[in-house]
Amino acid sequence: MAISPELKAALTHIQNKKFEIYTYELLPGNSFTYIPEYKDKEDVLTNKNKILKSIFTTRGFHFFRVKGTYQTTLLLNKQNIIIFRVARRFEITLIDREAKEHREDNWPYLLVIFNTDPKVQRIAIELSPGGLQPKGIGGLIGETLEKALRHYGLRIYINPLFLMSDFWKTVDEYKGKIRGIEFEIISPNLPSVTRKMNASIKEWAKDTGAHTTNLKLNAGRSDVLSITENSKSIYPLIEQASVGAGQIRLHVKGYRKSITVDRRVRTTSWEELTLEGGPSDTIKAFKELTRDGNV
Repeated sequence: MAISPELKAALTHIQNKKFEIYTYELLPGNSFTYIPEYKDKEDVLTNKNKILKSIFTTRGFHFFRVKGTYQTTLLLNKQNIIIFRVARRFEITLIDREAKEHREDNWPYLLVIFNTDPKVQRIAIELSPGGLQPKGIGGLIGETLEKALRHYGLRIYINPLFLMSDFWKTVDEYKGKIRGIEFEIISPNLPSVTRKMNASIKEWAKDTGAHTTNLKLNAGRSDVLSITENSKSIYPLIEQASVGAGQIRLHVKGYRKSITVDRRVRTTSWEELTLEGGPSDTIKAFKELTRDGNV
């Protein structure tokens, strides 16, 4: 595989850039529509990442949303690594030396890297200074793929990774003010996440087919919760959410809106990048980029 000029430019572009790391889960719906190439729901589930890759390579595929105009360019599709350049159109006003205004199109872009290895299922979204936010692009990806996967009876859930230490930093920041904590836990089929799954939630999901479980803990009127690293009963829920299988919201005195822990998303970066190793080394580097995160 030769490196295309566009991919080479992208590789140069991402040196010293940070990426936020997200996990995606593909879960089956309760109904199955017969599809010739797949015999049943289990067959679809077994081939879920193959299906996702086929969607990406469909002629004319692009990420879309009702509000906003986006341009999608596929840069790489090799060995479970898929790289897109995603740009959004903004209209800006320029003023010339005669003080006259001119309207021009501006297309800031960022890179999105998928690792579709069934044991990994990660998305790395570039932190771009051009007005595009990773969380917003994650929503764009989710909306697009939700519609495309519906044909196969699949649902997609995309959640950021965060460090356990960052969760406890957030708790310490609002110590003595936390009136409630809310967990929204996804029922995962990703092995590395399933191992961390709370046993009761695992049974509930298995018995009912539920995709998400919501658990909310509230203090009494005028009281606050006592949440410490010794709170063993909720530790598995925090751990599961930290690897991208759920969300945690804190309800804090004096704040009308809840505070989500994912405001501190795990990041990773290539501080140094060489193009001399060849295509195989490039693929290996992208796999490492999406496998782990650091701050």
